[in-house]
Order: sequence, then C-alpha cells, then structure tokens
Amino acid sequence: MSNKIEFNLIKVLNIFGIDFYNGAISVADLLEIMDVAEFNPWESPLKGYQRKLNDAKVNAIAERTILNLGSPEALVDAINLNIREKDAVAYIKPLDKKNDGYGGFHTLTYIPTLGKAFLVDGQHRAKGLQAAVSKLRDDKKFNEMNQLLNTYINICLTLTEDIYKEAYTFYLINQYAKNVSPEGATRLMLEGFENNSIEFKNEVTSENTKTTIDDIHSAKIADMLSANSIVWANRIKDYNEKGAGKVSVRAMAMMIKPVFLAVTKALKDSGSKQDPIDLTYELIEIYWKAISKVFPDMFNEIKGKNFGITKSSQAEVMMKVL
Repeated sequence: MSNKIEFNLIKVLNIFGIDFYNGAISVADLLEIMDVAEFNPWESPLKGYQRKLNDAKVNAIAERTILNLGSPEALVDAINLNIREKDAVAYIKPLDKKNDGYGGFHTLTYIPTLGKAFLVDGQHRAKGLQAAVSKLRDDKKFNEMNQLLNTYINICLTLTEDIYKEAYTFYLINQYAKNVSPEGATRLMLEGFENNSIEFKNEVTSENTKTTIDDIHSAKIADMLSANSIVWANRIKDYNEKGAGKVSVRAMAMMIKPVFLAVTKALKDSGSKQDPIDLTYELIEIYWKAISKVFPDMFNEIKGKNFGITKSSQAEVMMKVL
C-alpha cells in the first residue's frame, strides 16, 4: 500500500452514532484500500455480512465498464465504505476550521495502519472495476487501464470499529432499497427507446442488458393492444397502475414475444417487407376476436368472471396455442 492517500470529504450526517461522509476517490485508490467482509455460515462472533459474489454480475460490470470508459454507467451510484480502526477519525481534518461541522469540507489522510476500508455496499461494482483493470492489463491496453484507474467515483464513508453497526448499515441499505419493478423497467425502456434517448437506446442494444430490442417491440405491441384491441383494451395495466384482474404490460409483452419472433422469422424467410410489429398485432387481434365470438360468455363483463380467460396465466396458455 502507498504511504498515504488523501481524498476530500463532506461531513453529511450522523446516524446511530456514526458520522457519514460523502466524497470521491480514484479507482486506483479504491482498489488499493478496499476489502470485503463476507458472511461465513455458522461463524460466531460475526466477522462478515456480505453476500457471496455473483461472478456473472462482476463480469458484466467489468465488460460494461470497459465499453464505456469515458462514461462508466455502472458507477452511477455511490460505493459505501467503512474503516474499522478506532482512531481513524483522527486522520480526518476540516479544510476550514471555522466550518468543521456537518456540510463542511474535510480531508482524510489514509495510511496503511488504518487497515482496509470494507465494502458495505457496492461490492459487485468494486469487484467489477477490479476485474476490468485486470482484463485491460492482461490485454496490454495500458492507456485504457490508466484511464480507468484515474477515474474518480462517488463514495459514502463511515468510521466505526463496531462490525455490527457496519453490518447494520449494510442491512438498512438493502432492507429499504427496492429495485425498479420489471413492469417499471419495461415501461422506462420502451419510452426511452421510442423517444430516441441515446442512453436507453444504448442500454437496449448493449450485449449486457436484460432488455433486448425484441422485448421493446413486444412491449410496443402490448401498448397497441391496450389502446386499440376489441378484447384487450382496458384489460392491460401499466406500471404503477392499479387494476385487479388485469394483465401487466410486461406480462403481456412476454406472452407476445414468441409470437413476434415467429412472425419476424416467417417474414424474413419469405422476403416480405411487411412490418412484423403491425402484422403481429393484427394476428393477435384476429385470434382473440375469433375466440370471443366463439365463446362470448368468457368475455362478458358479468359471466366472464366464471372463466378468467383474460387473466395472466390463462391468457398465457392461449397465446402459446397461437
């Protein structure tokens, strides 16, 4: 480890007796000082709390970081660190002694005797950075490697020797954090893509994304059904919309996708110039209109409750028949 590392902080607030600081450090400094306290089954007293690393997630972050060195999107959120050395606070000094309280600027002089800074939140991102640096080094892409090492990232820093407070911080972050719902992700992706947001377009076309262009097209067809279908209008619910018995736009898009892929392949094989989105919509609409004519009671506002054919699980079966 280097003799010392200095980085600037802002003293933000105090929670359960711990001062929280926001700041920025270089990737090189982060990789030098960080460590992971992983939970070991049946170990007592507690020495760690982190989940086991997901190698696939680490590799995905590494790949995405390498592809976006000038704009490392995987690092949009802060990484949380904790220093356990009981005297660590003595190494934090205010830049202005007249304003050394909360909201004031401070400098941390980090030296080897302070030990490691444990990753409370963001271990996959940090390990992804580490993997990216290793890959660039192995590929002898030293200019890109140095660019990444000199990139500054957001951190949230705490100083407590109490591992249980450190673990409690981890618990609180993950207990009250909530991922964007699948419905929300689908809607945001579709709207961003349709409105030519370069970030969302890049997200959809990236090899590392969970949402593909076929997912976007399928969601668009679901929107068309919601707006225009004889059967499905008012039976599909959007992100954040309440509606008991309605099918979510994401669930409908997932049902549509195999049909859309089959239609797309058939058009390509035949050399047709027809739009697969429009044709898939028309095919699905004709299919469900035909079912509703043969079995009108199933779609009746009152009698339909005895059948539930437009509920998600039953509708999925019927779409598989299509």
